[in-house]
Amino acid sequence: MEIIIYFLKLSFVLTGLYFVWYISGKRKTDPFFDRIFMLIAPFLAIIIPLIHFEIQLKSSFIKNFENLPEIEMAMSYFSGEETINSPQNLSFLTFFHLIKWTYIIIGAILLFQTLHSIYLKIQLIKKYGITKDEKLKLVSVRQKILPFSFINYVFLNPHDYDSDSLNVILKHEKAHIRQYHFADVIFYEFLRIFLWFHPVYWIMKRKLSESHEYLADRFVLESGVDRLKYMNLILSHINYNYSSLIGSSFSKIITIKRLKMMKTHDKIKNMPRIAFSLVSIILLLVLMSFNTSDTNKSVSINISSLSKAAPSPPSISPVDISKVTMTSGFGMRIHPITKKEVLHKGIDLAAPLGTDVVASADGVVADAGYDPKGAGRFITIKHDETYTTFYSQLDEVLVEVNQEVKKGGLIGKVGSSGLSTGPHLHYEVRIENTAVDPEGYLGK
Repeated sequence: MEIIIYFLKLSFVLTGLYFVWYISGKRKTDPFFDRIFMLIAPFLAIIIPLIHFEIQLKSSFIKNFENLPEIEMAMSYFSGEETINSPQNLSFLTFFHLIKWTYIIIGAILLFQTLHSIYLKIQLIKKYGITKDEKLKLVSVRQKILPFSFINYVFLNPHDYDSDSLNVILKHEKAHIRQYHFADVIFYEFLRIFLWFHPVYWIMKRKLSESHEYLADRFVLESGVDRLKYMNLILSHINYNYSSLIGSSFSKIITIKRLKMMKTHDKIKNMPRIAFSLVSIILLLVLMSFNTSDTNKSVSINISSLSKAAPSPPSISPVDISKVTMTSGFGMRIHPITKKEVLHKGIDLAAPLGTDVVASADGVVADAGYDPKGAGRFITIKHDETYTTFYSQLDEVLVEVNQEVKKGGLIGKVGSSGLSTGPHLHYEVRIENTAVDPEGYLGK
């Protein structure tokens, strides 16, 4: 799957999933469900575009979108196979070159920040040492910081608190550790490297942090801590400097909603069943809608009527033979662009740009679209169970997938839309998916 289309699908899925969560009554949901949803949603957004279902979808929107010259050039560029024969495309490719390297550089910077944050934690541990408290490892720093935990380490300055406040803070951080919130934090930090450009990611990252705090607050309050004293302790940290080190902080998020959640935590038990049902249905619809065979992929076609007939081999030249020159025959050759020896599976017929290309036999269009890896715009026609023909480097594609074509019928125009040195038609004849020399099928 082309990287640009993959990221478009990922963005749509992630946005759709968040929208589902938003409209399914987020104000009535349990923070535990919110946490699970915020973890599953980006995972599904990454995986769903990679899964393929054999569902036939004839989408003129997708076909027209992918056949736009700008999109074709972008897909070609991101796959590493720029179309080099069109100087006018240079500025457009330069634009995408800039986008590509901006994405990579920012991702590298964020990766460095994440690793540097982990390194600084290690340095704090080495500098101040650790004190074991049950399953916790307390790192007593000598500076005023907002208490936070990471894995089973708790970083704070114990001299800033009396014994009661210190015990409450440790209970709060113990909740983060017992519920493995650090794993969520690490997952989202590395996810940031790839999804930093997506605003929904940042919203979900904050929502995940909120759910962590709600769950830790619930743990503390259910242990018998006075609610009012606990709320005052959290509010006393408003003026503390928040550490940039990744982890779960005691009062990183201080919002009216969090205080209200603490006030009514005993009333919220579970997410309404209807929200679970809605999420499941929408996820299924998203899954099915984005993983269908479209006009740019192989599709199942009905050739039962063709299979009953006797094999009908291609019998005419796909272009007017009087207007063409064969520039490259079938067999091993040195590629004119890559300079590598490869098997040339067809023949190249040089002709003026825009020359008509016709079907060499009756059949059904099995595939049509754009191949950024070198073929450019192409058409594949299934003639029967035995014969298939392939036409590429086209300037225009004038047929659609599943369209029936007649021998001699116009299907496209000669071009130079892929990896080529000039206008020509690359033509292949395949017998049971094995390429053969097309010269014997050009007719008289």
